[in-house]
Amino acid sequence: MSSLAQAAPSRSRQHPAPRDDFRPDIQGLRAVAVALVVIFHWWPHRLSGGYVGVDVFFVISGYLITRHLAGEVERTGRVRLLAFWARRARRLLPAAFLVLLASLAMVWLWLPKSQWADSVRQITASAFYVENWALARDAVDYSASQAGATVVQHYWSLSVEEQFYVAWPLLILLLLAVRRGLLRIAGRAPATPVVLALGLAVATVVSLVYSVVETRQDQAWAYFATPTRVWEFALGGFLGIWWTRDRLSGPLSAVLAWLGVALMLVAGFVYTEQTAFPGWLAAIPVVGTALVLAAAPGSGRAGPVGLLTLPPMRFLGDISYALYLWHWPIITVAAALTAGDAGDGLKAALLLVSVVIAWASTRLVEAPLRGGRLLRPTAAALAFAAAGMALITAAGSVLLQTLPPDREVTIPDTTTSCRGPGALDPANGCRSVTGRRPFLPSTLQASRQNKVEAYPGCQSGIPGTTLGSCAIGAPAEGATATVALVGDSHAGQWLPAFDRLGQQRGWHVVAYAKSSCPASFAVRTLPSETTDDNQVDCGRWVRSLAAELVAKGYDAVFTAAYSTAYGWKSPADFKFSDPGVQGFQEFWGHLNEAGIAVYPLEEVPRTNGGYVPQCLDERHDPLACSVPVGKAMPASRPLFVAARGYAESGQPGSVKLIRLRDQFCDSVHCYVVVGRMLVYRDYSHLTKEYAEALVPFIDRQLPADITTHR
Repeated sequence: MSSLAQAAPSRSRQHPAPRDDFRPDIQGLRAVAVALVVIFHWWPHRLSGGYVGVDVFFVISGYLITRHLAGEVERTGRVRLLAFWARRARRLLPAAFLVLLASLAMVWLWLPKSQWADSVRQITASAFYVENWALARDAVDYSASQAGATVVQHYWSLSVEEQFYVAWPLLILLLLAVRRGLLRIAGRAPATPVVLALGLAVATVVSLVYSVVETRQDQAWAYFATPTRVWEFALGGFLGIWWTRDRLSGPLSAVLAWLGVALMLVAGFVYTEQTAFPGWLAAIPVVGTALVLAAAPGSGRAGPVGLLTLPPMRFLGDISYALYLWHWPIITVAAALTAGDAGDGLKAALLLVSVVIAWASTRLVEAPLRGGRLLRPTAAALAFAAAGMALITAAGSVLLQTLPPDREVTIPDTTTSCRGPGALDPANGCRSVTGRRPFLPSTLQASRQNKVEAYPGCQSGIPGTTLGSCAIGAPAEGATATVALVGDSHAGQWLPAFDRLGQQRGWHVVAYAKSSCPASFAVRTLPSETTDDNQVDCGRWVRSLAAELVAKGYDAVFTAAYSTAYGWKSPADFKFSDPGVQGFQEFWGHLNEAGIAVYPLEEVPRTNGGYVPQCLDERHDPLACSVPVGKAMPASRPLFVAARGYAESGQPGSVKLIRLRDQFCDSVHCYVVVGRMLVYRDYSHLTKEYAEALVPFIDRQLPADITTHR
C-alpha cells in the first residue's frame, strides 16, 4: 500500500488549497495500518478485524493524492496526466513487479501443480491491477468460491488503489471542465477548491450508499468491488483539500486524534470475518483515520503524534508498502509447506524474514528506481509499466505450458475391484481403503474439473429464476423412459453418472440444477447471505420446477441436495414443524400425487471444509484429509431423514432412497480417496470419475423397469 509523496508547498492565501508540509505522523499511521493487516494474516484469531488496515491505507492515499493534485491545479490550472501516472509507476511498479516475479518462482518451486492455474491467473490479473475484479468474480463463481487463497490475493487492495490513481485525476479534469463551462455560460463559477470538494462529496455519498446496499445484497462481491471503496478515498481527499494544521488545535484536537486511533484499533480487535463489511461498518476505521489526519498535527504532546513518530513507527511506515507486498506470499508458501500447521515460533521468525526482505527491497529496488534517473522520463516509466506487465504474463504462460495434459481415466468394475468404491467392501479383501498414489484423477485434473464445466449450461447460477435444463443420457426418440435429475449443485455433480446410467438403461435424462437451491418447498438459508433476494429466487425456481415436472409427466425424478449446508425455515404461506425435513417431503408428495416416483440420492459426506485437492497436495496422506463418520455424516441430514421418514410413515406414493454411505465411509472414517480414486474435486462436489464409478451402486438399487411405479 502506498501513497504519493507530497508535492511542493502552496503559498496562496486566496484559496484553501493545502500546504504540502511533510507529516512524519503519516508514516506512523501507515505503520499502524500495515501492522493491522500483517498481524491479522498471521494470527487471525488474535486480531480478527485487522483487515481494516486496508481501509486506513485508502484514506491516507485519498488525502495525499488529492492534496498533490489540488496543489498542481492551483499552481498550473491543470493536471498533467501522463506525468502523474509516470510518477505512480516509478513509485509502485518496481517493487510490485519484483514480488509478482518472485511469486511465480515460489509457485514453481513450492506449490503443487493443482494450484498453478489459479496462481498464474491471479498473478497476471495483479500485474494489470485488476486482481480485485478477479476475486470478485470468483466470489460469485460457485465453482471457485472455495478455492484456496493464492500467493497474490492481497493484491486486490493494490488493484483498487491503482484504479483510484487512474480515475481520480480524470475526475478532477472533468470537474475543472465543468467549472470552465460554468464560467463561459454564466460568467461566474465557484472557486476551484469548492468545485473539487463538491465532486468529492458526491462521490462519497454515491459510493457509501452503494457500499451499504451491495454489502447487504452480496457481501463477497462488495468486499472486492472498487465502487464500494471510493468513498474512503474521497473522504481522505476532502480533508486533503480543506483541512490545514491551524484548523484544529489544543485539547480538543488531542481528544479527537486519540479517538481516531481508538476507532481503528477497536475495529481491528472487534470485527471478524462474519462482520458485514465494508458497508456502513467501514465508517468506524475510516472516520478514525480521518480524525487522526485532521487532528493529530495540532494535538501537541497530548496527542498521538509522539507515538506515531517514534523511530520504530517511522521505520515500519517507510517499509510498509514492501512489507505488505512480501508478507502474504511468504504466509501462503509457509502454509503449503507446513500443511497449515506452522506454530507461533515459526510464524514470528517468518514475520521477521518478511520485515528484512521488505527493508532490503525498499533500499535496493524501490528507492533507487523511484529517485534515480532510469525511470525519470515519463516515457521510460510508462514503457517500464508495459514491459513489466508483458514479462509477467509471458512468464506465467511459460509456467502453465509445463503442466501435463489431461488424460482420460478408464473406470474399472468398481463393485468387485480394489479400484474405486469397491475398496470399501470387505468382501473384496483390499489391503487399503485409500490405496497409493497416483490418484485417479490427479489433484491437478480434479482442480481443472472444478474450473471447466463438463456439461456447460446444465446448472443455473444462484441469482435468477429461469428454469434452465439440459438433456443427457439416451436420445429422446426411442428412449425406454424419460427421467429428471433435479436439485442444487449436488444434483449437478451427478450429471456424469446419470449420463452414463441413461445410456446404459436407454433413459432420456433431463437435468434441472440451480446452485444453492435444493428442490424443497422449505426456504433454505445460507450464513453468507445478508438479504433474502436469493432465497426468493430459489423459492420461485422450485415452484416453477414442481409445475414443470408434473406438466411434463416424467417417469421418475431423481433428486440430490447438500442439505446439511443450509439452514431451513418455513415459507410465508405454510408452517412446517421441521422445515428441513418436511420441505423435501412436501415436494416429493406433490410429484407422487401426479404418479411420479421419486428417488432421492443420499447426501455425500461432508469434508473438513477445505479444498480437498489442496489438502492432499499439502499433507500427502489421504487419511490426514479424511473425516470421522460422525462429523461427515451427521444425524441431522434433512434429505436422508425426510426419505427415511417418508418410507416409515406409510404415506402413499413412491419415494425410495438411494443409499450410498458405504461407498464413502467405513465404521470409522469417510474418505476423500477410495481405492486410489479421488472422491472430491473441491470441498464437497464429486469428481467426474468417482460419480461415474458409483453408477453400478445406484443401478442395483433401482427396479428393472423404472416405469413400474407409473
